[in-house]
Amino acid sequence: MEKIWFVTGAGHGFGLALVKQLLKQGQKVAAVAENIQALRRMSNANIKNLLILEIELCDEDSVSRAAYDAVEQFGRLDVVINADKEGLAGNIEELSDEEIRRNFEINIFSGLNVMKAVLPYMKEQRSGHIFNLSSLGRMNGAGLGIYRATELAMIAILESLAVEVQSFGIDVTIMTPGTTPSDLSMRTIQTNAPRRIEDHDSAIKQIQLCLLNFQTIQGNATNTIEVSHVITPRSLFAV
Repeated sequence: MEKIWFVTGAGHGFGLALVKQLLKQGQKVAAVAENIQALRRMSNANIKNLLILEIELCDEDSVSRAAYDAVEQFGRLDVVINADKEGLAGNIEELSDEEIRRNFEINIFSGLNVMKAVLPYMKEQRSGHIFNLSSLGRMNGAGLGIYRATELAMIAILESLAVEVQSFGIDVTIMTPGTTPSDLSMRTIQTNAPRRIEDHDSAIKQIQLCLLNFQTIQGNATNTIEVSHVITPRSLFAV
């Protein structure tokens, strides 16, 4: 059955891989990204089913315009995938206020912008499904406290949202695929905080080694991720 998909983070990693798979299946996709170069390079895509939207995720008006443009193009929104994340590695003591606030801005407030932009259309049509990608939020250990905080905060928000929109026929699912060959690790996790504290070097080096091994094994994430089927569970968590 053909559905209309609204995918954020569509310019890289999981989002880009999902867009490619959906187009192969004949689905209609609004691909939303801050960097659309990779989307423009897609040679085998069914272009008539693809709407590329370049936005600023942290700009509420920009996200609202993207949702409006998607509905204008395709008539409705059936599935929303929030796959845009930014990692942050560093011990609490050494991370700057600016770094911490940016991580919350990207991982929480941009997601809220997406939800608030699409919900009016889904409520009007009395149907829809919102997915939020979460992964490293389940990892424990030094150096990932702030990133995990953003992921856990988003889970709390989505748990409430699921109850709020249930009567409108809208489902909410939190996807936690675990360690996946996405480029989140290689592209966005920062391990070079301006304030490096020598006492914590061992913890940061462990994170760097983990990411290096992951990159060596998996290679280029946008080439190795494979989304084999459309995930449509009705439960809140899809692990």
